[in-house]
Amino acid sequence: MEPVFDLQTHIEGALALLTFQGELTGSAEDALTQAYQKLALARATNILLQFHEKDYLNSAGIALLIALVSQARKEKRQVGVFGLSNHFQKIFDMIGLTDYLTIYQGEAEARRLVSA
Repeated sequence: MEPVFDLQTHIEGALALLTFQGELTGSAEDALTQAYQKLALARATNILLQFHEKDYLNSAGIALLIALVSQARKEKRQVGVFGLSNHFQKIFDMIGLTDYLTIYQGEAEARRLVSA
């Protein structure tokens, strides 16, 4: 059975909001690639990744996030994330992702700080 995953992309000028729901695993690669292409075409310079506390990430999903963040950095895009559970905040910190993206406490804070 394929993991349940949904990715919504919403672009507002220079800001792209990618909302993840469900299980972020290797099967999400096509959806992430398409979302990134869409935001690149729109010339979004700030990317916010929205998670929900109940979301699940496995090692393949984390690898996809690392690839997305790496690509964004090469293209001078800023990446932020909010809605992560405490567990995944710790994992992002342990693997060094927090060196390349900012973890925000909520959407309002994230929007305010990325547009500053």
